[in-house]
Amino acid sequence: MSNKIRDMLEDLANDREDQASALALYEAEVAAIMQPVEKELEEAKARYQSAVIDINLDIAQLEVNIKEATLEYGETVKGESLKAQYTRGRVSWNTKGLVGYAVANPDVLAFRKQGSPYVSIRKA
Repeated sequence: MSNKIRDMLEDLANDREDQASALALYEAEVAAIMQPVEKELEEAKARYQSAVIDINLDIAQLEVNIKEATLEYGETVKGESLKAQYTRGRVSWNTKGLVGYAVANPDVLAFRKQGSPYVSIRKA
């Protein structure tokens, strides 16, 4: 079984290399097509850059203000197109401590749940 998985991993690695090669060729072709208008694009970018920066700063400040106000209010607030979703803090447990406690108090294990295993694919 592990040999089959190794073969599939190699197929996946090869497909990812093919994907990267195709993307590099595409990007090179796009760059060649865009080259004649590059100067005009840079000029347009320069004209709008400061306005976009100012708007981004306004957005960032408003987001901070909305989050702070919503935390203080303690409830979700809906606007016409956006909402500030209030979420209570997540409850967590000291798993190591509970496992130790369960040795002396095995009844607590009835409340233990374990999720399904999962697989992530990473570079070796």
